[in-house]
Amino acid sequence: MPVQIDVSIPIGASGAIGTISGPGVKAATRLAAGVIQLQMQDNYNTFLYGKAIAVSPQTGSAVNDGSFTIGDTYQIVTVGTTTWNSYGLPAGVTPAVGAAFVATSAGGAGTGTAKLVTSSNVSHIELAGDPTLTIAPTGVGNGGAYVLIQTMAPVFTYNSGTPASSTVTYAPADAVSGTIIKVVLTMNNSSLPQ
Repeated sequence: MPVQIDVSIPIGASGAIGTISGPGVKAATRLAAGVIQLQMQDNYNTFLYGKAIAVSPQTGSAVNDGSFTIGDTYQIVTVGTTTWNSYGLPAGVTPAVGAAFVATSAGGAGTGTAKLVTSSNVSHIELAGDPTLTIAPTGVGNGGAYVLIQTMAPVFTYNSGTPASSTVTYAPADAVSGTIIKVVLTMNNSSLPQ
C-alpha cells in the first residue's frame, strides 16, 4: 500500500536544521553543506516517487501598509486591517499570515505588515543516490528508511582567455537561513511486487 511522507525542514544559520514537521519522518540531519539525511519512522519495500522544493525566506524588517514597493514580492506578517486584495494578493485569496503577493500599490492606511521575500539560493533539490537501496536497512529491526537530499546552488567559473568564456556547474550548498525545504516522498510498504 502506498504511503505518502510530507515533511517541512526549516533551515537556520549555517544550514542548521530546526524542528521538522510532518508525518513519517523520524529525523532530519545535516551531514555536510547542502546534504540532508532523512530518516523515516518505518522501513519500506519500494520507493515510488519523490519531489522537493525550497520555500523562500523573508528578509529585513516588517514593512507597514502604505510603504510597499510596487513590483516587490512580500509575505504577510500581520493581517491587521489592510485590504490585501487591493494591493496585490489575488482576488478570492483570504489574507493570512504567510500568504505571498507582488505589490501592485504602495498600500493604504491599514495596520497590516509584510516582509520582503528573498532567495533561498537553491537552484534545485536532488535525491542523492538511489533511494531504493536505503529504504529497508537490515540488522537494526525497523530502524527506518534513509533518503539523502541535496540542495544545489550554481557555481560560476569565468575564463578571461581568448575567447572569454564562462561555465556553470552545481554543488551542494546550504539554503539561506529561514528557508523551508518541503519534501514529499511516496513509498510502498507492501511485500507484493510492483
